[in-house]
Amino acid sequence: MSNRRFRDGTDRGARMLSETMRSQIFRESDTDPIWNEYVYVGAANILVPRKRKEETLDKLRMLERDRFVTQLSSPDFQQDLWDFVDSEEFEYLRKKWLANSENSDHRAFKDQIDEEVHVLKVLSNAEDLKAPSDSKTFLSHVESCMSDIDEYSAMHEGTVRLFTAKSVMNFVEEIGEDSDRIARAWRMFVHMAKFNGFRKIIKQSIELEERLKLLREQFPNFAHVVDHVIGQLRVWPLKQENKQRLKPLNLNGPKGTGKSAFAKALAEALNTRYDYVNIASTSMGGVLTGISNKWGNGQAGLIFSSVARSETASPLILLDEIDKADRNSQFPVEGALLALLEPQTSQEFHDEFGNLQFDASRIIYVATSNDASLISDPVRSRFDTFEISYPNRNQREVIISNMLRKSYMNIRFSPAAISLMASQDVDLRNLQSLLDKVVRQHVDTVMNQMVPSSAKASNGIEGEHATQQANEGVSSSLHGEQVIDELTVRICLQDLGCKTKAHFGFVEV
Repeated sequence: MSNRRFRDGTDRGARMLSETMRSQIFRESDTDPIWNEYVYVGAANILVPRKRKEETLDKLRMLERDRFVTQLSSPDFQQDLWDFVDSEEFEYLRKKWLANSENSDHRAFKDQIDEEVHVLKVLSNAEDLKAPSDSKTFLSHVESCMSDIDEYSAMHEGTVRLFTAKSVMNFVEEIGEDSDRIARAWRMFVHMAKFNGFRKIIKQSIELEERLKLLREQFPNFAHVVDHVIGQLRVWPLKQENKQRLKPLNLNGPKGTGKSAFAKALAEALNTRYDYVNIASTSMGGVLTGISNKWGNGQAGLIFSSVARSETASPLILLDEIDKADRNSQFPVEGALLALLEPQTSQEFHDEFGNLQFDASRIIYVATSNDASLISDPVRSRFDTFEISYPNRNQREVIISNMLRKSYMNIRFSPAAISLMASQDVDLRNLQSLLDKVVRQHVDTVMNQMVPSSAKASNGIEGEHATQQANEGVSSSLHGEQVIDELTVRICLQDLGCKTKAHFGFVEV
């Protein structure tokens, strides 16, 4: 028998066996009593015990109904659904159904039903709408872009509501009909209306902890700060969700220890937005909390801007030089900070521009100071303060390698070169400048070695051609890995006025 005839015969036999097993006569036949104990139910023909037939059917109907409701509530189906409801085909089917169901107790299309299924509307994207010119149009846009219905919360799992439609409507009414204020308010609304006012919550995870451990390696003189952050995050699963916050940090130490760079790197590790404000140069709290719309220069503050533009509920804001805050100002910054740093009050924070209310309680604050004793007691008590010192020689070797990797490609230092640079007892800003100078010195050395003296001395067309060939050789020589040796570092140190002793690994400034 050929393979084809065998395959055809097998398929035919399988179909006959399947039809026989599905046959009601066969299953209810007394010749095989086992089929009297089982029955196929549902559209999928699930084989279940006969005595559990009704129970299984009820569960299947419930699953089908839940699936149908879930599909109706999904945003992916909303536009198609509304288009169908508005169509003539839907109206025709509805009339036909009602005409044929006068004697039926079916609940479909009935005006009064016990349990109503709510279909969520598709929210518009504020960026796609035309900017309003009056408050009435503005309010209409708010209704189309935001909604406070509880069902929307289920669509934003792992998020928290920061901006509500109600507070935004109050904000629009407060702005009034002034065209300039409406224009500013609309720009604010475009940002806050994203995700219907919801923002993601930072969650403790293995991936996040691994990023923080890498941060500890990159900033070795901040290891105790990173360990403190990791410790707080590990406790979060035991806390209520609305209590999962990082307490404000104050990094106290001399300038040039890398405090600002660490704060920015911490925001990257937490995968959140980073914003900066220099408290020393800030003359009034309105920079943070906004300036009233009743003033000609009224505008929203940094707190609103950071939260509205962030994808998470916890942007990181660096309060630089907090110990130099001006306390003699008419509207001191410290007064605004006291309210912002307290979770109970910041949960219902009001921006002065339009009296806009939103939740600012999850913001991560990192302050820097050179002398923590100059910070007022009420403000200092709201921070966990950490002393930051200059990195030691071993830590500087790690920092130099990280600086090199972030700033340059295909360049590495020999161990002796790194050791010589790390012997310099300088702050990190000067260390970065020294690193840049060493790299430039290396490039100059390569170029001087590649350009022959004949090319430098030649004139005319032949000289230009020789110089061009030499430059091409220089360019090709700078491709691939570049190794900077100890001698290049020593030359740079001597140019900077450093005196090298006979002990080659030690440099005295």
